[in-house]
Amino acid sequence: MKRLLFITWDGPQVSYLEGLFFPILEGLTPEYVIDVVQFTWGSRDKSDRLEALLAAAGMRYTRVDIKPRSIAPLGTLLTLLRGAFGLRSFIRSADVVLFRSNNPGLMVLPWMNRRRKWVFDADGLPLDERVDFGRLRRGSLYFRSMKWVESVAVKKADRVMVRSMMALPALTHEAPTDKFHVVLNGRDPNRYRLPEAGERAALRRELGVTEDELLLVYCGSLGAQYCLPEMIRLLEAVRKRRPAKLMILTGSPGYLEPGHGLLVFSLPPGEVPRYLGASDAGLAIRQQTPSMKAVSPVKLGEYLLCGLPVVASAGIGDSEGLLAGEPACLLLGDHSPASLESAARWVEQAAGDKAVQNGARRLGLEKFGLDAGILSYKKALEEL
Repeated sequence: MKRLLFITWDGPQVSYLEGLFFPILEGLTPEYVIDVVQFTWGSRDKSDRLEALLAAAGMRYTRVDIKPRSIAPLGTLLTLLRGAFGLRSFIRSADVVLFRSNNPGLMVLPWMNRRRKWVFDADGLPLDERVDFGRLRRGSLYFRSMKWVESVAVKKADRVMVRSMMALPALTHEAPTDKFHVVLNGRDPNRYRLPEAGERAALRRELGVTEDELLLVYCGSLGAQYCLPEMIRLLEAVRKRRPAKLMILTGSPGYLEPGHGLLVFSLPPGEVPRYLGASDAGLAIRQQTPSMKAVSPVKLGEYLLCGLPVVASAGIGDSEGLLAGEPACLLLGDHSPASLESAARWVEQAAGDKAVQNGARRLGLEKFGLDAGILSYKKALEEL
């Protein structure tokens, strides 16, 4: 069998490797021997859990420590240059190298040759996101340097994975468009599922949520692009009509304090589906900036597979093509007070509607299931 090397760079708050990529990589193990190298400054406990999880599926995991002070732009560049030499032995034994995003892209550039196949998982437009929502300046040395890395990685790679074809105008860098391939963020429908009888009621009692309350849920990172003020305004609009709470499931629990109708939890990925099953509607509201056209929110599939009606922002990746016209989804053209009031009315009507719940589950299975995600990766790799 061929050997596939997967390289990723992850902060302590994200659980993409365990929650998103592990199931997809596991689906590739019948055809590949897989090594995973993760650069991270996250907790050792999380890495130990990942190592055991991957080992049980026949994959080898290697953690490379990043010192927290090295995540500033200059420190990042120095860390990446050192990481390039550390990857040499892994790359030599690989037939296919799948590197996720720009930081691993810089580390593999010195070794990109025709002796093996190279797959660049662009996974959005992270540099542009940091300009839109962080402190990175578009004209800074770091931005220009990493944009150059991105352009060379795109040109040299045999395949470029994207989450939306809307990313191509920012990524093509004169490369032929036929090397780009859309892959899906598939979720396991056996884990993300409709709650069993009594399961939902038991957890709501544990959470202190009564049956007559509407429980909205947001699952994911917190930051400027994730529209926390708009979610709270939507909650307030719902509460004008009936009792309601908003539950935040995030890897950044210190970002806000619970109270005033907010429940805040940081959970292992395996616990998330149970909490979604206790909810009434999922929120996927994001700032509608150009960089957001390249993303595919993982939470959409999670909500829908658990039977939740979804309030999402239009203009985010392929969301309109996937969700427009679906009874289980409401797409917001903007986040104005009038739009949020309208969303509150829609949530009140959709929550608890069995037809909407079943429609959400059907849509999740059709467009966000794990099998579809694995198949999209297999097609990208087969076409090499």
